[in-house]
Amino acid sequence: MVTLSVLLATAQSGAAAPEDWQRVLDLPGATVQAATFATADVAWAAGDGALFRSEDRGRTWQVALTSSRFLADIDADSGGLHGWAVGVLGEALYTADGGETWIVRDAGSGLNLGLVEVLDADSAFSLATAAEQVTE
Repeated sequence: MVTLSVLLATAQSGAAAPEDWQRVLDLPGATVQAATFATADVAWAAGDGALFRSEDRGRTWQVALTSSRFLADIDADSGGLHGWAVGVLGEALYTADGGETWIVRDAGSGLNLGLVEVLDADSAFSLATAAEQVTE
């Protein structure tokens, strides 16, 4: 058995019936954890060792970057140029050009980063998990 991540899309607003959803990305052996639209046309997806980019509203996808670590979330600022993808062991990837190129910017925490929210070109927040012993 092969693990397959499937990304589905619809153009039928809130009234989408099951038959309105179309398969737009099949990734054998990979797990896509998160996806976001940077602009109305440009979408990004992140997952198990890769970032993906679409320039046609999610109809077709290309690998934008491969990573050695699992990526848990991805988000863009409201202008669609700046974005972050985050994952395990402090993995943080940054783009300033709409996701065409990504730069590794390790968060330096060693923590597992799970959610990211990009506010603007200069600010982002990420939720991290850590196993620490608490003493009273």
